[in-house]
Amino acid sequence: MVLQGKSILDVTRTLNSEGICTTNGKRWAKTTINAMLYNEAYAGTVVWGINAKDGAPPVRVEDAHPAIVSRAEFGRVGRLLKSRAPSSVNPRRVSSPYLLSGLLKCETCGRAMTAAEAKSGKYTYYVCQSLLKRGK
Repeated sequence: MVLQGKSILDVTRTLNSEGICTTNGKRWAKTTINAMLYNEAYAGTVVWGINAKDGAPPVRVEDAHPAIVSRAEFGRVGRLLKSRAPSSVNPRRVSSPYLLSGLLKCETCGRAMTAAEAKSGKYTYYVCQSLLKRGK
């Protein structure tokens, strides 16, 4: 669909409107489709160590398993997505006076943590947004 000019959002909406579920039986998300389109495994390549902290180059094994899409199609999709990507990203503006707001993640649910003040106003602490909004 992407090679036919559809955006990732269009693909997501099409799959969901046609009732096609993920392998977990859930609805599709843009992030899932995006990750799949950049995943070389669908072209038969297995990659290890792409996020290696020691700076070592990743190890790629071509034709490690049968490909679902050809390398040519995978390459065309990658070039198309790259051409659609914004050329520059503006730096994030931090409006919060609390240094770690939005950077800390909850160990339980993975959501962002934000600063909250104690009732006395003397102390500030970080709390999970899920806890603040839903009490969970």
